[in-house]
Amino acid sequence: MKSLILLSTLALLPAIGSSATIHVPDDYPTIQGAIDASVNGDVIIVRPGVYVENIDFVGKALVVKSERGAPVTAIDGNQAGSVVTFENEEGPDSILSGFTITNGSPQGANGGGVNCVGSSPRIGKNTITKNSVGSRGGGIYCTDGSPVIVDNVISKNTSERGGGGICCENCSPLIKNNIVSGNHTGPLGNGGGIYCSLSIATISNNIIIDNTSSDFGGGIFNSLSSPSIITNNTIVGNFSSFGGGGIRSESSTIVNTIFRSNTPNQISGSATVAYCNVQGGWPGTGNIDADPLFAGAGHDDYHLTWDSPCRHAGENSSVIEADDFEGDPRIVGGSVDMGADEFYYHLYHTGSVLPGNTIDVKIIGYPQAPVSLAWGQTILDPPISTQQGDLHIWPFVWSGFIGNVQSTGVLVRPVTIPSTWQSGDGAPLQALVGPWGGGWARLTNLDEVTVD
Repeated sequence: MKSLILLSTLALLPAIGSSATIHVPDDYPTIQGAIDASVNGDVIIVRPGVYVENIDFVGKALVVKSERGAPVTAIDGNQAGSVVTFENEEGPDSILSGFTITNGSPQGANGGGVNCVGSSPRIGKNTITKNSVGSRGGGIYCTDGSPVIVDNVISKNTSERGGGGICCENCSPLIKNNIVSGNHTGPLGNGGGIYCSLSIATISNNIIIDNTSSDFGGGIFNSLSSPSIITNNTIVGNFSSFGGGGIRSESSTIVNTIFRSNTPNQISGSATVAYCNVQGGWPGTGNIDADPLFAGAGHDDYHLTWDSPCRHAGENSSVIEADDFEGDPRIVGGSVDMGADEFYYHLYHTGSVLPGNTIDVKIIGYPQAPVSLAWGQTILDPPISTQQGDLHIWPFVWSGFIGNVQSTGVLVRPVTIPSTWQSGDGAPLQALVGPWGGGWARLTNLDEVTVD
């Protein structure tokens, strides 16, 4: 009888290695409540909304992700400290994904948006914005770990000392595929966008724009860090008070990167620079000085056009990632492009997605290629594999021919957002570049237009 009771009891226990999916606010009203109740391996999915709290992973290997992405799901730190904390030896299985992380303000401390101490989490697909600190790392602060910072928008954060956007000290970080924009430091603060010190840093495929440093390194400040590899970045419009408007770097290798419109100069320090487009010129193998011919008027869109001198002008052996900053393949056509973008079939949009507003839907492709655009109702997961690539949406709400790609390699289609749409409303879209049934026709990536 005792053995039967024991077997019955064991049958009620969860299987070893099993994981649970927890929904917020369905199962727990707060994200921290869900974290506290979880065990290693659990997945916490957060519904759209604004969650006013400061969360700590408390050493657990969890996936904490939003259900519908950063535009509609925010964690607001209420200026009560860091918004998200990793300080208990969290590793790569601790993942934070898909949130707007804002209003963090640990006065006199580090890490306004994310504070990462002695940990190595993956921080991806977040919008980390409008956080401030009295010390270092307005957006993200990392020390004594190996974090992966990927696919984030890190913007409008402030630190008094170093790293308005990101600060890494005594780390081995991977910083890739991010947009780092509009961050700044206070007096005696280095690295408006990114600050690295005593670190082994890989900084790849990032767009680093419009950051400001009150000291050195408007875009990037890299000091006492060796070896550091800085490759395939687009660094434009950054400012520093004392030098290195684009980058101030020692003992690093900078390859396949575009430097334009940085003040007072593009580069300072003793870094090795090769196969870069540097405004004003710079000594080194393969370096050029030419207008990159970006796709956006006023340089607000950093995709390359068909005639860009940066196409096929990079150096292949320095490529670290198989994809560019938005997931398109690298080394298309035999030689890699300079900058964060590789010229390839792609669909995206620019402009504010607001009810009644007009945005520009843009398609990158070979000149004169016909383009058919489709708006969908649902997203296929997994997508349907076709001869033209993966089909991500079905059924189509609307589809049709919208024109040929222009000589620049870009087709622009203005689209007005329905005035009846509300926050979170939207639609997925995908395009076919090339003739139906044509051997070189390709389906583009999936894009989603969602009201902010």
